[in-house]
Amino acid sequence: MDVGTIIKRVHNEYYTCVNELLADMRLVISNCFTFNRPGEVVYRKGMQLEKFFLRILAQLPYGPEYRSARDPRAGRSPPPTEK
Repeated sequence: MDVGTIIKRVHNEYYTCVNELLADMRLVISNCFTFNRPGEVVYRKGMQLEKFFLRILAQLPYGPEYRSARDPRAGRSPPPTEK
């Protein structure tokens, strides 16, 4: 498992819930530590990715998931103009 595969899966709407995506991210991070030695570049980058992932994970809201009606491929709408 790698981050590129996760990105493709998100674009192809492979995941049915957030927990599936989170499990794949945890697998990527785990693989960094399993298949690389401390001090190697991939191991260190895995540590950075884990810190980033945990920080983002802590910001996720709790509660039930709701499917968004917004098309993820659509651009953001412009901010409302002030009157």
